[in-house]
Amino acid sequence: MRTLRQQFNVATLVIFFLATVILSFAARLITTRAVEAETDGAALRSASLLSAALVPMLAVSDLGSIDELTRELVARNDFLYVTVIDTRGQQISSAGDVDGKDRKDYVFPLQVAEQAYGEVRFGISRQGITAASDQVFWRLMAVCTVTLICGAALMLQLARRMTRQLDALGDSTRRMAAGETSVRVVVEGDNELSRLAQAFNVMANALDERIAALAHAERVLEDRVTTRTQDLATSNASLANAIDDLKRLQDELVEREKLASLGSLVAGVAHELNTPIGNALLAASTLLNDLSDLENKRNNGSLTKRQFDEYIAHAKSGMSLTERNLHRAAALVRNFKQVAVDQTSDVRRPFNLSECVHEIVALHSPQFLRSGHVIEVQVSNTIEMDGYPGALGQVVGNLIANAFIHAFESLAPGQGKVCIKASLENDDSICMSIEDNGSGIPRDLQRRIFEPFFTTRLGQGGSGLGLHIAYSLVTSTFGGRLTVHSEQSKGTRFEIRIPRTAPAQFKTAETQPQ
Repeated sequence: MRTLRQQFNVATLVIFFLATVILSFAARLITTRAVEAETDGAALRSASLLSAALVPMLAVSDLGSIDELTRELVARNDFLYVTVIDTRGQQISSAGDVDGKDRKDYVFPLQVAEQAYGEVRFGISRQGITAASDQVFWRLMAVCTVTLICGAALMLQLARRMTRQLDALGDSTRRMAAGETSVRVVVEGDNELSRLAQAFNVMANALDERIAALAHAERVLEDRVTTRTQDLATSNASLANAIDDLKRLQDELVEREKLASLGSLVAGVAHELNTPIGNALLAASTLLNDLSDLENKRNNGSLTKRQFDEYIAHAKSGMSLTERNLHRAAALVRNFKQVAVDQTSDVRRPFNLSECVHEIVALHSPQFLRSGHVIEVQVSNTIEMDGYPGALGQVVGNLIANAFIHAFESLAPGQGKVCIKASLENDDSICMSIEDNGSGIPRDLQRRIFEPFFTTRLGQGGSGLGLHIAYSLVTSTFGGRLTVHSEQSKGTRFEIRIPRTAPAQFKTAETQPQ
C-alpha cells in the first residue's frame, strides 16, 4: 500500500511529465508556425522587390536583363529557382532547379496598378526554416524544462512538508489510541494542517479532562458500590432470615391446616359414631332391664311361657339392632383409622382408587347430610394405583371442603351437588374431576386461588391454604397437574391428572399455575 507522500509524488511526476509532453508539442507547433509565417512575410517582400524590378523589363521586353537577374538571384542562394511567366503563360526566363526537393514554392503576379505583365514563381529552401524552427524550439524547451523542474521540486517539497505533518498527526493518534493521552502535536505554520493539529491538541486536552472526570466518577462509583454491596449483604442476610422464618411459619400453618382438616374429620366421625353407638347402648340397656325383670319373675315363680317367649323376641330384636349399629360404628372407625394413618404419614402403598375416594367421602358425608347437599361418586373400582393414598385423600378432601365452604354458600339446603369422577387417560395416568354446581369463581380470581394464604373469607375462618396444599401435593408428590375451570354462577370443575404410579422421589413445586 502506497503512502500519501508516494501517491502525491507519483501524481506530481505524472502531471509534470504530461505537462512536458504537451508543452513540447505546443512549442514545436508554435515555433514551426511562427517561422513559416516569418518566411511567408519575407517571400512577400521579395516578391514585391521582384515585381518592382521585373515589370519595367517586361514592359520593354528586355529579356536579357530578366535572365541575368534571375540567374543572379539563384546564384546568391536567395532562391532555389526563379521562373518568369508572361501574360500568355509562356515562360520568359528560368534559373535554378525547378524540380528540387525540400523547398517551399510561391507564385506572385507581376502588375502595376491594373496592368498585368505576368507572374513570377520562385522556391525557398526549407533547411533554413527547419534550422530556425529547431533553434527556437530547443531554446523554448530549455526554458520550459527548467520551469517545470523548479515547479516539480517546489511541489515535492510542499508534499514532503504536508505529509510530514500528516505523519505526525497519525503517529500521535496511534499513541493516543494506545493509551498515551499526554501526546500532543507540534503546530507548524498557519494553514489547514496546522489548524487540524490545533484541533487535535484541543481534542486531546478535552479527552484528558474527560478521563480525569471519568476516573473521579469511577472512584465515587466504586465507593458507592462498596457501600451498597455491604448494605445489600446486610439486607440479604435479613431477608434470608425472614424467608427462613416465613418458611417455618408456612410449614407450621400447613401442618396446622392438615391437623385442622383431620380435626374436622374427627368431629364428623364422632358425630356420626354417636348415633349407632347410642342406639346400641339404648338396645343393650333395654335388654338388661328386660333380663332383670325376667330374673325377678323366675325367682318368685311368676314367669310364664308367654313372657319368656316375648323376652326372647325382644332380645333378638335388641341384639340385632345392637349388632347393626356396632358394625356401622366399626366400619366408620376402620375407615377413619385408615384415612387418619394415610393423612398423618407419607407411607407409600398400592391402593384402589375407588375405595380411597369412598373412604374420604364417608368421612365428609356427615356435614353434607346436615346441609342436605349431595356427593356423587363415579369412580370405577378397577383402577389400581401405587402411591400415597393419604396425600390423594387430602387433595380430594380439601376440594370437597372448598365446595362446601365457598361454592354452596349462597345455595339453599339440599341444592348443592358435588360429583367426583375418575377414568383412565391411558395405561399410565388417570384423570379425576371434582365438579360442583355452586356459585363459581370470578375470572380475575382464578389465577390466584392456588397461591398460599389467598382466601375470600379472610377473618371468617379461611386460612387460604386448602387449595395451595392440594396443588402442592398434586404437583410435588404425584408429579401431576391440577387445573380449574369455572364460570360465575355455573359451578366449578377441578381436574387432576396424575400418573398411576407416583414418582420415586418428591418434586418441588415452585410455580403456581397462571
